[in-house]
Amino acid sequence: MNKYNIVILDEAHERSIYTDILFSLVKKAVIKRNGDLRLIVTSATLNTDQFARYFNNCPVLKVEGRCYPVEILHGNCSANKRVEEAVRAAIRMHLHEGPGDILVFLPGSEDCEMACKLCISKLQELISREKEVPSMVIYPLYGAQNCEDQARVFEKPPEHHRKLIFSTNIAETSLTIDGIGFVIDSGYVKQKCYNPRTGMDALLIVPISKVQAIQRAGRAGRTQAGKCYRMFSEQFFKEQMVEYTIPEILRV
Repeated sequence: MNKYNIVILDEAHERSIYTDILFSLVKKAVIKRNGDLRLIVTSATLNTDQFARYFNNCPVLKVEGRCYPVEILHGNCSANKRVEEAVRAAIRMHLHEGPGDILVFLPGSEDCEMACKLCISKLQELISREKEVPSMVIYPLYGAQNCEDQARVFEKPPEHHRKLIFSTNIAETSLTIDGIGFVIDSGYVKQKCYNPRTGMDALLIVPISKVQAIQRAGRAGRTQAGKCYRMFSEQFFKEQMVEYTIPEILRV
């Protein structure tokens, strides 16, 4: 990194193995270069005290975001019915809310594909009963998709169409989709965890952290005032969700 004088590490709160090792390497480089290398660590939802302590009590700057207000609504859906409830909530929003695309967070790619099929069949059922249903385009979004399929999500929908996206946590921070006015949050994510008994990693469906819930809700307030429907109770948010996501280096 001798050619560089400033390094920016973004989305620091994600705490993957790669970023955690990178933090330590860049910290060493900053000390070694003795004032010649600057490090800027950025995040929308970061435990700033912990990071400031790690980086030798460095200064913390807070920049006001330009997000619009987001109204938070809570439900109480059982974990095994999350796909059906997410589809019901999305159709309800589509029929009764004003303009703005809908982003639904589900744990895995199978859930996203299943939700797309279920949503299409429910809308066809409403049309067959001669209900008036506005036009809509529906997409799944997850990491294992090829680039062409992922790119479709960013295309502007046809006129008078609403976009509905069923996504994993890839749309939480990795990808930003314009025009989202409504978010539906299942409250769960697939997380890689190491089982010392078997000596293997496993993908487990676990509740998200409070930081992730805040990050997901914020997706609705980027281009307009929005709404976030959380499919879990306020009590579940306060009492059962951990404050911060457990770093990957402690899980694998």
